[in-house]
Amino acid sequence: METVEEKIDRFRTYNRAMIAAAFSKPNRRHQGLPAKLLLCSVFDSLSIAAFPNETGVGKRYRQTVSAHSGWSYHDRVSLLQLCGVLDGLSQVPSSFSDLNGWAQSEKHKRFAVSNRLLSRHKELEADPTLQEALAEWPYQSNDQPEKLDGKFLPSRFTHKNLLWMYRNKLAHEFRLPGAGAESPFRMEFAPYYQEVSTISDIDPVSGLIFSNRWELVYPTGFFVQIAKSSLESICSDYRISGTSPFLSYQEGSSWL
Repeated sequence: METVEEKIDRFRTYNRAMIAAAFSKPNRRHQGLPAKLLLCSVFDSLSIAAFPNETGVGKRYRQTVSAHSGWSYHDRVSLLQLCGVLDGLSQVPSSFSDLNGWAQSEKHKRFAVSNRLLSRHKELEADPTLQEALAEWPYQSNDQPEKLDGKFLPSRFTHKNLLWMYRNKLAHEFRLPGAGAESPFRMEFAPYYQEVSTISDIDPVSGLIFSNRWELVYPTGFFVQIAKSSLESICSDYRISGTSPFLSYQEGSSWL
């Protein structure tokens, strides 16, 4: 009869095999799009074992990122994504004017645009923490953060939520969000910001005329990293509790 420890080992072995299959060489083509989608699916499955009583898929996904992935920057707020929403408003509400001033100033300081074509990278530590953003965010009379444009709370701009949005883009459109590009020459394991150039013209005197901007990149190696780290962390929790992770999943012939 299979012991609980053996069941945990079988769960670990199976998921390691699925991670390896997802990360196989053919799946790493096209900016790793197939590999990322499959690895997100593995992560989805692992989140069920991590939080079996949580029925909200997105909430469960984000909780697993926080509790098991080992990602240091999951609660950082993406300044570029926040400023992107603010810039897209026809008019910034007066209650958000202080936040807008702070965000634009911090973006200018932390993500200054260069005047060169050579790509630069910045790590996610350049982003403010959620606590820093909350300190600038307007609050309602009930002490709850006000929703930007009626729908965006501060947590929407955290990297763990952006990873969830990334997963949705892959699952529902089979496309990558943003316009950054990971290196085709080496495997990258940490997300970063990439300075991207757009050439608009060629002047006979000045040469290339271009503009630069920053793009957020979650490389393929990162998806492998958090899947492996979360698997090990979840298995460790089940060893401590002395229960089988397979009990979190419904079995049987019925699809409904």
